[in-house]
Amino acid sequence: MKILQFTFILLSASICLAGCASKKQHNAVKEIYLCSSDKCESAEQQYSTEQLLQGFKELLQNNANVEVSICNADPQKRTCKSRKVCYLVLGGLLPGNGCSKYLMFNDVNQEEEHAPLTMKTKMPLSFLGTPVQCATASGIFTVNSSTDISLQLKPHFCSWMVVGAMTAQFNFKVESINLDNAEIGGYWEHKVRGTGNGTGSGYLILKFPKNIVWPKVTTKNFSANP
Repeated sequence: MKILQFTFILLSASICLAGCASKKQHNAVKEIYLCSSDKCESAEQQYSTEQLLQGFKELLQNNANVEVSICNADPQKRTCKSRKVCYLVLGGLLPGNGCSKYLMFNDVNQEEEHAPLTMKTKMPLSFLGTPVQCATASGIFTVNSSTDISLQLKPHFCSWMVVGAMTAQFNFKVESINLDNAEIGGYWEHKVRGTGNGTGSGYLILKFPKNIVWPKVTTKNFSANP
């Protein structure tokens, strides 16, 4: 009976890894919102692409080498529901939660005007509550337009308890920018491949400890949360 129960758990975990990711993928973003005083307005009507790129460059450089916390969040309210982001990972035959609590950026550079931002990023992970050692990832922050802003961490090596070798990759599509407290909301996707296998997605908030002085918006008429 115990063997049957364990087999059922593994089968359920495998099915969940294929189909339990959030239905709202990061490519669902069709508009980016600027939020202030609990109200939001389309970024396209407020800032140019160049203003947004320079704003994020200053924000990332201003928060170099400090923990930028991430939390699982409600996409409608844009508020945190937990202090970390987790999803189901199958470590060999062992299913469990793979989680992360923060990102740390450094060496933020821009080769030329209007070019994407490049950086080194640490994204510590855990599996079943124990640390996963991950190499520093090469990151790229792109502002294609006021409706298309993204962060990508390229595949990088991770190891769990020495024996578990895998690669990790993270993608984040910005959906909202809170000008008051430097909280960036958006849709994420994270995956690991190797000894550990899993893919998770959903909505999270990046909470930058040090805000910047964002340019004043051009419209005074803020609408309620869309």
